[in-house]
Amino acid sequence: MATRLGVERPAYDRPVGRRSQTETVAGIYQAFLQRRTWPQAALAKDLDLTVGTLRRVLFELQAEGMPLHRDEDHPQVYWSVPKDWYPGSVLFKRAEVPELLRQLRRVPRGVGRRRLLDIVLDRLPGIEAGAPSVITHEPTLQEEQYLSVVEDSSAARIALWMKYYTASRGDVGERHASVNRVHAGPPTRFIATCHRSGTLKTFRVDGILWARLDPDEPFHPVSEAELDAYDRASLDGFHEGGTPRSFSFVVRNPEARWVKNNLLSGMRAESRSRRA
Repeated sequence: MATRLGVERPAYDRPVGRRSQTETVAGIYQAFLQRRTWPQAALAKDLDLTVGTLRRVLFELQAEGMPLHRDEDHPQVYWSVPKDWYPGSVLFKRAEVPELLRQLRRVPRGVGRRRLLDIVLDRLPGIEAGAPSVITHEPTLQEEQYLSVVEDSSAARIALWMKYYTASRGDVGERHASVNRVHAGPPTRFIATCHRSGTLKTFRVDGILWARLDPDEPFHPVSEAELDAYDRASLDGFHEGGTPRSFSFVVRNPEARWVKNNLLSGMRAESRSRRA
């Protein structure tokens, strides 16, 4: 949606209150993304505008196509947008930008992260990229290529068809799977119902040789409780199937102090007193 404020009213090109025209429109968008209905007086106060200025801008946005609805309940006037309204872009306040960049820099390195950082920095003049002091995991070529379709299978509840390399057998096979949970790793893995066996299995994204969504294959959902139980019975992504069994080993100090802080996911440490 294009907004052309100030074409018929040149006076709008001057600062409005303490805000410029662009800041006023951006503030209105942000306000309605946070709350779908606003009392007119409260919105004017929140944006540091006079009620008259706010009303003129809202009517202009309404004329330009923004789905604003106005209701009167004397003495209040309310403005609202539909629950599914989306302005076509995401707006961040200046104070939110540092945290946005911080989180983006923690994302695993790859084409997607570079593209997002370039977009953010290009559209925020005056913001410096800074030195890459946070070094993150760099995904493999397969992870970069196929993680999105794996995530789409889980989010859209559509079965995944894939050509997959099974390292334990050293062979390549074709199968359908219903992706239920993704672990970012490294390495990136996903828990899925294997349609061949009908059981939950853990797959590595870097084992995929080719993949696509298959809407013609029924999706097999699994409850969160089943997924949690499967996760608890797994050791760093390995799950043999069947009834879980417990194993233990003993490591003496000083080596035990290092081992305790470097256990695999699914392992736990217990201290034992030395026997007399």
